[in-house]
Amino acid sequence: MAAGEDSMSDLPVSSVSFRQLKLFEATGRLGSVSRAAGECGLTQPAATQSLALLAQKVGLPLLQSRATGTALTPQGRELHARARSILDKLDRGLQRLDVANPDEVIWRLTHAQLQLLEAIRERGSLEHAFVAADLAPRPAKRALKALEELVGYRLVERESGATVLTVAGAMLARNIGLLGNELCWIVRDARERAIQADKTVIVGVAPDPGTASLDAIIRSFAGRHPTWCIEVVEAGQHDLLKRLAIGELDFVVGHDLGDPGAGLAWEVIAKASYQVVSRRGHRLAAKAAVGLRDLVCETWVLGARGSQRRAASDALFLDRRPPSCALVTSAAPLMAHILAESDFLGLMTEREVRARQDKLVVIAHDSPPTLARIALAMRSEWQPSETHRDVIQLLRDQFAEP
Repeated sequence: MAAGEDSMSDLPVSSVSFRQLKLFEATGRLGSVSRAAGECGLTQPAATQSLALLAQKVGLPLLQSRATGTALTPQGRELHARARSILDKLDRGLQRLDVANPDEVIWRLTHAQLQLLEAIRERGSLEHAFVAADLAPRPAKRALKALEELVGYRLVERESGATVLTVAGAMLARNIGLLGNELCWIVRDARERAIQADKTVIVGVAPDPGTASLDAIIRSFAGRHPTWCIEVVEAGQHDLLKRLAIGELDFVVGHDLGDPGAGLAWEVIAKASYQVVSRRGHRLAAKAAVGLRDLVCETWVLGARGSQRRAASDALFLDRRPPSCALVTSAAPLMAHILAESDFLGLMTEREVRARQDKLVVIAHDSPPTLARIALAMRSEWQPSETHRDVIQLLRDQFAEP
């Protein structure tokens, strides 16, 4: 560990301000600390000190002096692109609200204000935000009042005994509420790059298709990139997409269910159909003609609400009495185990059944199968490294196999 890393790692990520980010962006864009200082209304010594503190907080050399001025280091170029993206999002979000002076707002905006705004939006009221986010009411109210004065809009109002967001407050929270978290994540990511010698690909995996689909990919990746690590994050798809949007994840493996959210895009890598599955030896497995009435009479293991698997079973029994349900789960391995040891029925993809064909069998029936679109979600502006591109290609190849 290099000298100074201990103190650097003790600095809170939120200590990097939007003001420092704006100064850094201007320096990289203009190629001069003095010109950036002038644009931001600072003296050159103050700007130099602020940029040095930013580099210390991040833990990376961001700028280098040249005869023609100041240039970004390779690490600085990466952070600069991400800083510009955040500042652009802030500017667009403020312009949508028709804020008079977006530059001044960004210069004076704080993490605490954005975190409070997002907490109110997520929890439904200021009072619930106090409890959920463990906020001290008096400082939080002062921060909110300062933000209202800064943007020139009333952001909260009393309604039915609670303090809720106004239309302007809801719009502002929706447009910029998560950007404080995004700034924290990009700084933390840059800091970890300085501290850790190893590299990590962070993959979010939704319940459908689940982590079982990654076994071969992880083994292949480990052989090709022995100094890298894959970190797999399992959660519901909605939560994963939210974390992807703020930069916590590199990409998400899930199902294309439509618009993934602002700044994100799906890439469909495979299409699969859900099949009705039972243990080998089930009474319906040997039946020549299985109808929907037969399926309704059985007890089922269903996918979690909101999952593609659950949507497929809902479509199968549309306009029918739903069948009895013994278990609801998002875990395909658990579902497969229960199906193999009982007379229950469930839905699984061809790939999932093929991996367990010694214990499970597809029951042919007269209803059309429901198709699922297995896809990768990525940030539209993301520039993956060569190693990231390799693991993405491994995923494409794996799911392209019949």
